Amino acid sequence: EEAVARTAMFAGDHAQARALFDTCANGWSGKGRRCRFYAAFNAVLTGDTADARTRLDAIIAHDAGLRSAARYWRARLLSTEDPESAAADRAWIVAHAPEDDWYGTLVRTGFGAAPIGSGPLLHRGRWPDVAVPPPRPAEATLPGVRPSASPPWFIPARPAPRAEPRTDIPWPAALTADEAQSRAHTLARAWSDRSPDLAAAVAMADHGLRDDAGPLLSRALSELSAHDARAWKEVSPRDRLAVLLHTGCHHDLVRHGPGLTRALGAEPGPHITFPIAHQQTVWAQGKAHDVDPYLALAIMRTESLYDPLAVSYAGARGAMQIMPRTGHLLADRTDDFGFTVAALHDPDLAIAYGVRYLGLLLDRFDGVFPLAVAAYNGGPHNVSAWLDTLGPDMPMDVFVEHIPFGQTRRYVRKVTAVYAAYVDTWGSPGARVMVPPRALGDDPSVVDF
Repeated sequence: EEAVARTAMFAGDHAQARALFDTCANGWSGKGRRCRFYAAFNAVLTGDTADARTRLDAIIAHDAGLRSAARYWRARLLSTEDPESAAADRAWIVAHAPEDDWYGTLVRTGFGAAPIGSGPLLHRGRWPDVAVPPPRPAEATLPGVRPSASPPWFIPARPAPRAEPRTDIPWPAALTADEAQSRAHTLARAWSDRSPDLAAAVAMADHGLRDDAGPLLSRALSELSAHDARAWKEVSPRDRLAVLLHTGCHHDLVRHGPGLTRALGAEPGPHITFPIAHQQTVWAQGKAHDVDPYLALAIMRTESLYDPLAVSYAGARGAMQIMPRTGHLLADRTDDFGFTVAALHDPDLAIAYGVRYLGLLLDRFDGVFPLAVAAYNGGPHNVSAWLDTLGPDMPMDVFVEHIPFGQTRRYVRKVTAVYAAYVDTWGSPGARVMVPPRALGDDPSVVDF
């Protein structure tokens, strides 16, 4: 039922899609809640304001998990007829939606309406000092929404954002940097017999090699969890957090750092929740391939949680979760004759290949990063097919709801929201992500794998 409803929606028959989604909107299972939301979404697209508002009101009242989504589309529906209510919905989303929420990101970045708290610096997927392209002449709108004389999403070119993370963000409140280093040394000495890799990781971090120390410690912790799990859990939260912070073990820091920090009576800060992982490689490759490093970090976080040893159920490997075939094709482009699939677990190589591939996808889709992100997950040929059916002038927020693959739809939402969170946290004060209003071009000759 849901698949048939999605087919009707994808074909543009929104009235039929609304009726079909109603047939599978029973109960409070994931499927029922999802169908209820998409029935309301299709009511929005039919221009049936009264029915759409009734449906969205009911979701807002009874479904906390979809409240942000329903308020977003109610605001889009009412932006002309009831601008005060629309503004109230957007303000609620800003105040209540999590920082990694797609709809909250759309509102905070000003998509489809005047931005709340505008800033001068823009991140659009490319290396930050690339100029903002001019807007397209036509403005597609939702049914019943009048085009404005000056498109609300257009922001003229401003000074370029900084190309390095901010340095004025305080260290996590639970520890000082000096204390973290001291405790990491003490722990390494105590565990040197059982885990030489732990001691080696701490020593590497002392010499500034944190990009290598983190993955080494991650491997050491995996071995400890397998063989000395009980003893490792008896190590104090302060000592465990210290060694994670000092070595830059980002995968385990994001997994365990928040709990360890709260055990010390503090809240986790950005060094723990949105760490700058593998900075030297990410920044160098980002500049080389015209990719915003914060977008690369968002991809890495969503794909593997920065884990260089990750292997997906489909066989994707490494921190950037590159499929073996994609790795071989990228190796062919760079004359890397010694490439092996195992090399994708080397974070330097994996990040270099992943950022290069992302840069090619941005080139293919004229820098429209949500399409490049969708292609990274679902394949560029599928994104091209969707564009051919839906048309290039569909607003980006509407396009994302139409993506047929549930995994890719969620992936685009997640990566974009994490990208915005990275920019908000580490970018220049006032910097923000600009979600492109719609697709621009599609050149399969750039990359077609």
